[in-house]
Amino acid sequence: MDTKTKTIDNNTLEKVSGGNIFEDIKCFFEGHGYDIDGEKFPQGADYSIRKYKCYCCGDILYERHYNNGADGKSSKAEYDSY
Repeated sequence: MDTKTKTIDNNTLEKVSGGNIFEDIKCFFEGHGYDIDGEKFPQGADYSIRKYKCYCCGDILYERHYNNGADGKSSKAEYDSY
C-alpha cells in the first residue's frame, strides 16, 4: 500500500480548521480588543459609521457615532453603501 503525504501551509490549515482557535478562546475569556479599521461620513448626516476589527481574532463590528456623543448599531450593508 502506497502512503502519500502532503504538507499544508498555515494559511490553508487555518481556513480548513475555521481559524486560530487559541485567538478565539482568548477573546471569549478576555473580550475583544477592537481598533478602528475604517470610518465613513454620510453626506448631510450628523453621524459617522465606524468599522472596528478585533486585533486578536479579526471579528468585525459596525457602529454609528453621532456628533452629540451617542452611539448606535450599524451594519456592513450600511457601511458599504457610503
